[in-house]
Amino acid sequence: MVWENLGKVERKRMTKSEERFLMILKDAFHPGEGIPSCTELPAIGDFTDWKSIFDTARKQNLFPLIYDAATTYPSFAGFGQVCPQYFTAATASMAVQMRKNTDFLALYKAFLDVDLAPVTVKGIICRELYGEKADFRPSGDEDLLIEKKDYEKMVSVLEACGYHSSLQLDRAQSVPQEITFYGENLTIELHLSPFGMEKMNAWFRDVFQRSETLEVKGIPAKHYCHPPDLGAGHPRPATVSLSYDHCRDIAGHTVPRRIRHNTANHAS
Repeated sequence: MVWENLGKVERKRMTKSEERFLMILKDAFHPGEGIPSCTELPAIGDFTDWKSIFDTARKQNLFPLIYDAATTYPSFAGFGQVCPQYFTAATASMAVQMRKNTDFLALYKAFLDVDLAPVTVKGIICRELYGEKADFRPSGDEDLLIEKKDYEKMVSVLEACGYHSSLQLDRAQSVPQEITFYGENLTIELHLSPFGMEKMNAWFRDVFQRSETLEVKGIPAKHYCHPPDLGAGHPRPATVSLSYDHCRDIAGHTVPRRIRHNTANHAS
């Protein structure tokens, strides 16, 4: 991005490459609408343009999604033939994400089998908003919010499923706020609270009572809905109050029918 000096205020102005990136991202969800809305942009013609676009896609963790949309652009044909490694990178990312999804759902089922239902934070729940393109959005790990009383049982299930932590866990001592477990393909982050700051955790004090369920490939996974208002002087921060409708609007995508019924009472 390019910095602009506006008196005492500095702001970032998008480069042409970044604007092209957004144009293609819009086409990913609304085919054919990206180009007309960006008529002032020069055509994407040379290889330097495409390389810059994919550099941005990597930084934004949207490489497969951008690649898929880019294949509809005539000027991409030559670039794709000369640089087949981009196809390889996109398909490899999707394959890895599919394995992670499979492992996560198997693990979550193992939790359910022993009457555990941790709250899924972002991750696979947010990817469901991408509909048929859910695997185009990779995740580094999956975060699970748990109650302290379930900690030992959660750890036992994780260990039985082949996950291990780099920490030497002494269950008789105090439990850390966040613990990372590593599996063959998937990393799991266990959280006893969403944040390390108690003031921010106040927004989630009744998250387990307010959690909802979303079925993902036959597995009912719990997730949190947005928190209640805390009264005057405590405005609800946008960063923790995004309902599915909000996320849908941001993504420019239609909420899948199977979760739409959960949002009816939580839109603000």
